[in-house]
Amino acid sequence: MKRVPHIDIPGERHGFPTYAALFHRHESTLNALVMSDVDNMSVNDRISQHPSPQIRELEESIKHVLENSRDISSQTDKTLLSWAASRGNVNLVKVLLAGRKAPINHRDKKGQTPLALAAIEGHEDVVSVLLQRHDIEVNSADNKNHTACFWAAQNKHLSVVQILILQPNIEINSCDGEEKIVFVHAASAGRTRIVELFLSRNYVYVNVRDNTSKTALPYGALGGHTEVVTFLLSRGDICINVQDFDGRTTLSYAASAGHTKVVELLLLRDEIQVNIQDKSNRTALELVVLNGYLNIVELLLVRSDIQVDTVTIFTWNNLLLKAREKGEVTLVKFLLTLPNINVNTKDDFGNTPLLVAVDIGHKDIVEMLLACPDVDIYTRNRIGATPLSSASASGHAEIVKLLLAKSDSNINWSDSGGRSPLSQAAGCGHMEIVKLLLANPDVEIDLEDYTNRYTPLVYASQNGHDEIVRFLLAHRDSRC
Repeated sequence: MKRVPHIDIPGERHGFPTYAALFHRHESTLNALVMSDVDNMSVNDRISQHPSPQIRELEESIKHVLENSRDISSQTDKTLLSWAASRGNVNLVKVLLAGRKAPINHRDKKGQTPLALAAIEGHEDVVSVLLQRHDIEVNSADNKNHTACFWAAQNKHLSVVQILILQPNIEINSCDGEEKIVFVHAASAGRTRIVELFLSRNYVYVNVRDNTSKTALPYGALGGHTEVVTFLLSRGDICINVQDFDGRTTLSYAASAGHTKVVELLLLRDEIQVNIQDKSNRTALELVVLNGYLNIVELLLVRSDIQVDTVTIFTWNNLLLKAREKGEVTLVKFLLTLPNINVNTKDDFGNTPLLVAVDIGHKDIVEMLLACPDVDIYTRNRIGATPLSSASASGHAEIVKLLLAKSDSNINWSDSGGRSPLSQAAGCGHMEIVKLLLANPDVEIDLEDYTNRYTPLVYASQNGHDEIVRFLLAHRDSRC
């Protein structure tokens, strides 16, 4: 023991000699191991019939260790100091630190030191004792690049954070694996007092960005942390319109998450820009409409600078698909009440909201769109499909009726392959639609396509729709 005055030598079966003694319940051996490291006690003090408080602390610590032998010996990656720090046993920590060789910066399998373990659990007294050592590595990071200061902030241990950030060599602007500094994490978790504490240090920059280019403000807004947002907005150096790598702003995140109070706070700022578009060309208004937060939509619409015509086909399509899946048309109806709303916006395939609504067969929404005075009923997508030809091909007879009632002047319009609505209906076997179309005297029963010169009769015959074939022949004869 004199040659190797260090109780925590890693290796062997049980990890450390102390754990081997614990495993075999050798109290005298454990006592010798711990005593060997406490070199500042005199021999007389150790054998005195009236032991000093330090000796009594040592005896109590050894007793506590023995009582928890199973728990300790099962954690073979931790030293006895690590275990004591994590459990908040400040007396045992003091005893172990009394020796010059105490492995104060030992890292367990997660890369966590005794200081980090104490900070995780919020053991303020243990942290204070550990920080008295000049060789303590206060900025040591674990396998996830998280420091003791991070863990104290993450777990709301304000008093521990206060102790750590006062250390002269603390690096509180260092980033973790997500490239966030500690106070950004605190903002994201809604830790207002910890955010205030960090920003009280002059060398913490409030607008620092992480690896996604977000600052603390959008993180606080995204989480709906009103107190954090209020505090950050009270700072004169806060940037509220900054965009991250996706082009999203603080307002965009708060609005799309439905955090009304945070949106209200942001809209009170004179410098707020409400029409900033992200990389998908979506504004805060569009994201709110898409997610159905009508109360926030109303907050945005009262602003004179709001641009309603920026709502893209992406939002239209998503709302229409939601309407098909859930039968919910409230949002679509609301969207159509917005001033200057563009109902003829197109996606990359050339589909408008009307074409999409027709394709999915949502009669109520088609009816709403047809009621809009500026809706383009003759619109075509990239393959030349019109609302009427799409409805005819899909078999939506009720929608065909609506479209024909609106206008029948495109009844013979063909797609890019030359197929008319009648050819589409006949080829797909939709008898009811064939009858609806043939009821119009202007329909061309023998209109040929561009590729094979096929007529509606050929399409019906080719696909085995005998009833439609007979009906077409009878209708042709009646016209002669």
